[in-house]
Amino acid sequence: MKQRWWKPSWADYPIITGLASTALGLTMLALGVWEPLDRSAHNALFQLQARFHPLVWDDRIAVIAIDEASLAQYGQFPWPRDRY
Repeated sequence: MKQRWWKPSWADYPIITGLASTALGLTMLALGVWEPLDRSAHNALFQLQARFHPLVWDDRIAVIAIDEASLAQYGQFPWPRDRY
């Protein structure tokens, strides 16, 4: 088996790596850095999914938008089923 020419001293102690990553994660959470990173990673994954596997909508699905014009015309929501 071929050995690496350089091995960091902390690599012999995996508990140090685990504790350091836990401390970093908790620090990021406490400082409020974690949420924007999580949101941007989530958005990036959805963009990748849309690029490689675009969604094909089923014709049986209807999107019903309730906007100000609809409320003015039909009255307050919820509406009876025949309005849909």
